[in-house]
Amino acid sequence: MKIIQIAALIALCAACVSAAPLPDRSRTISLDGHDWLICADPEDSGKAKAWFDKAPADAKQGRVPGIMQETLGNYHGAAWYYKNFTVPAYNNFASGRYYLRFWETDFKADIYVNGKLAKTHAGNEEMFLADVTKLVKPGAANLLAVRIVKPAYRQVIVDMELGEIPHRNQADNISSGSDYNYGGLTDSVELLVVPCVNIRDVYVKPDWKTGEVKVYTTVYNDLGEKTKTSLDYTVAPAMTGGDIVNAKGEQVLNPGENVVETTLKVPDFKLWSLEEPNLYRITVTSDAAKTNLKDSWSTRFGCRDFRFEDGFFKLNGKRIFVKCNHSGGEAPVGIRVGLTEETFRKDLINFKAMGFNMQRFIAGIGKRYQSDLADELGLMIFQESFAAWCMSYQLSDNAKAWSEKMFTFWDNETKGMIKRDRNHPSVVIWCLLNETYYGDIHKHAHASLGDLSALDDTRVFILSSGNWHQKDWKDEHKGDNTYEAVYANPGDKTWRIDMNDIHPYQPVPHRLAEVTTLRTTAPFGYNVFISEYGVGSGMNLDRLVRKYDEIGWGEAVDAQAYRHWKDQFMSYWDAWNMDTMFASPSAFSEECIAAMAKQRQFGIDCLRSNPKMIGYSVTGGPDHGFTGEGLVTKFREFKPGTVDAISECFAKLRMCSFAEPMNLYSNMSTHIDGVLINEDVLKAGTYPVRVQLVNKADMTRVFDKTYNVKVTGTEKSFVIPVFDENLSLNGCKAGTYTLRMDMLSGGAPTCSETDIYVYEPLAKDALKGKKVTLWKSDADLE
Repeated sequence: MKIIQIAALIALCAACVSAAPLPDRSRTISLDGHDWLICADPEDSGKAKAWFDKAPADAKQGRVPGIMQETLGNYHGAAWYYKNFTVPAYNNFASGRYYLRFWETDFKADIYVNGKLAKTHAGNEEMFLADVTKLVKPGAANLLAVRIVKPAYRQVIVDMELGEIPHRNQADNISSGSDYNYGGLTDSVELLVVPCVNIRDVYVKPDWKTGEVKVYTTVYNDLGEKTKTSLDYTVAPAMTGGDIVNAKGEQVLNPGENVVETTLKVPDFKLWSLEEPNLYRITVTSDAAKTNLKDSWSTRFGCRDFRFEDGFFKLNGKRIFVKCNHSGGEAPVGIRVGLTEETFRKDLINFKAMGFNMQRFIAGIGKRYQSDLADELGLMIFQESFAAWCMSYQLSDNAKAWSEKMFTFWDNETKGMIKRDRNHPSVVIWCLLNETYYGDIHKHAHASLGDLSALDDTRVFILSSGNWHQKDWKDEHKGDNTYEAVYANPGDKTWRIDMNDIHPYQPVPHRLAEVTTLRTTAPFGYNVFISEYGVGSGMNLDRLVRKYDEIGWGEAVDAQAYRHWKDQFMSYWDAWNMDTMFASPSAFSEECIAAMAKQRQFGIDCLRSNPKMIGYSVTGGPDHGFTGEGLVTKFREFKPGTVDAISECFAKLRMCSFAEPMNLYSNMSTHIDGVLINEDVLKAGTYPVRVQLVNKADMTRVFDKTYNVKVTGTEKSFVIPVFDENLSLNGCKAGTYTLRMDMLSGGAPTCSETDIYVYEPLAKDALKGKKVTLWKSDADLE
């Protein structure tokens, strides 16, 4: 009896399943994974040999997202990717559609499904779709083949060469200071199952003052005729849910692409800020009348405003000091494609904890999940595309034809960046170029403001980080300021010049000339954003090589480069008998790296003491460009002392003291001064500040004075001078003295300490008969 009942129940369930209505919403099926096949095509003969039908026997297993060099070694040119995938047996929709979505392909991609060409696309950071509805076999196995072409340096392949395509500062062989020339499927590949009337994009433009939200929904009608479609809108707090806005509208859609504009009002809205990153989620659902089939699209947004105004950067109307660092997005093995997402997530979490409020992605946009995380953390983003740096044609015989193609690539890449990330409240700056001299590509970028702001007029545009074009233009066109352009505020139709953006790199260690430059630089007298400057450090090559071995990638292209550099270093280590001074090569490297923290702190204090400086982007965040210039290593290990140094320097309330000279004899004088950095923390009032010069050995004070610092709350700078004295050390004992400032009440700033080294004067002829050897010519030291 029980057996009969169970059998009947099974039959009933089967009948229910078969009779149940099919889901009425689109689906996204990930094709990512480690089960792709990859093979090199050095002669670019794969198309002629019909490799789109079947993977060659020597194809190797690899991953997507990833770079072809993980699988093929130091290879450049044409390569093929293969993936077997199953398409759902039913589409869920009458006249439904299947699309393949590629988030990044570096660079030119030919997409084949079951041996047929579906689409060709050239780009690397621009998302695109391939309609494969007529090519896939539902309910069966399908073959996706992608031919990727990325030229080597000075190689012409499929009428392209590296210089004319977006490639930042890539080079075929790894060298310090450059990016590595890689290619492949560098972001996700997805199969989309959608109805014939489907939503392609939702762009949200919130007003930070009113909570009014303009929504631009891109709907594609593939019915071949006009159709009435309803659009439902819901808005909810992103983290808690619970609809707070519900609206509905109807639209007659023409065949093809339609953009439907709607205005909503978010009640009792909360601003997105660094301290309270409030987020909302909007979902748009379409329902086409003729098919009664639905599609939906969901995205997050936030209400905020960022601009340059009254000489300062302002977030939601309040001035802020921008504290940024730049990341080249470099990771072990995959270069800009981490072996796991954790690598790049760590960057944002670590830097937010250090006190940064902005992350610059230099000449290459960040990962999609980084933008999501920055939205949640309350961390602003300064964004550039691959096209922002080093685009120039290298082979002059084709220069004219290629320059036109180069401009098209630049446009597509820059617009792709904007379209991908324009809903993220964390993204506040679009930067078009980096360190680019006046010339064709610069003039093209200068002329693009109108087209780009039509895509997004809610953010700051920076024309070229570093403003390298300004001197070239001035030398050539005296009296004409057309190309002195620096930035544009949200909604601007023309460029502005009342702020400057510079990269004042200085020799290290900083002496008086370098200190003076950092503390006073203000080209043209404008307030200045220092978007690059830093004090780098060495790399622990011995540890790096062992870290690659530890993760099982000792033969990766980048691992081999570090091993080569380590071998070179060891030849010097042996020749100079370095083991008589350091226990091991790692011990030597650790001391070099640790020395960076103090040098960085001093350099940042110099910058923050500049009354014209309104923001600073540290060179760099993580080690990138195959250098040691970062605050953390390529494996995201903290460098000794760096976290403390950065967090102290970037405190909203800080005291910075200086002395010059810092090395002197006891019969000399030194000049001491100090400033208070106040990011609008202190209320109007008078604050007592004690300044001391203390002998470290016996704690005797040779200077001890209290100054009253007046804060009005209307200062035109974040820098308030505290004291400025000439101090005689006549009669002081030899030793190390510390100059220190302390606020006695009303505030708790972090305080720098400046060491002064006092020596007894040398007796006459003390060096007579002595030999002094200099490692290189140095007139001052001599």
